[in-house]
Amino acid sequence: MAPPAAALRCSASILSALVARRAGCRLCDCQRRPSLPALVRPVPAYLRWFDPSQSLAENIRQRILAPGSLAPAEVEFLLYDEVREPRVYLSILQAIGNGAHTLSTISAAALVAQTNLTTYLATLQDLRLVERRIPVTVASAKQRSSKQGRYHLSDPFHRFYFRFLQPNEAELSYQPDRVLTLIQQGLRAFVGGTAWEELAREWVLV
Repeated sequence: MAPPAAALRCSASILSALVARRAGCRLCDCQRRPSLPALVRPVPAYLRWFDPSQSLAENIRQRILAPGSLAPAEVEFLLYDEVREPRVYLSILQAIGNGAHTLSTISAAALVAQTNLTTYLATLQDLRLVERRIPVTVASAKQRSSKQGRYHLSDPFHRFYFRFLQPNEAELSYQPDRVLTLIQQGLRAFVGGTAWEELAREWVLV
């Protein structure tokens, strides 16, 4: 369940301030771009996409949705640079991004046999694109073999991509404003559903 809006805004502001201190970047101004940390990691490669003088919506429209923008292809570019079977890895990331988190559901959605899936997932974990989460109730000694592990996308932009860009890929080139409207309508729920736990975790670790 998504957190209350007031709590979400508060925690988003806390994380934005954290990122701003760590990255030394005005892009993470929590008043104008409270959702930015839920979209991209605070690293120069991503932050260069954004103009600190513009709103988050303006940045998305002009830098991610603009004709010729390379941002929507970022996920595929990364895989083609790092792995031998990028289409298989992309299908696994897409399955996770669409809500499959167990080995069986990822296998079914990505059409990859479970016997091979663990190897692919291990590579994605090494690349820090996927993380395996274990309930805190599972003892440390049993975590590696636990069947309660759930796989999630670790990169905020990949979560954003599979939520908003990839499903609307056909419209990006000729109806970017419609895609922007869909993003604006779903962004709060997206932040609450994908970034809330990380926002809270970062707050606790301050």
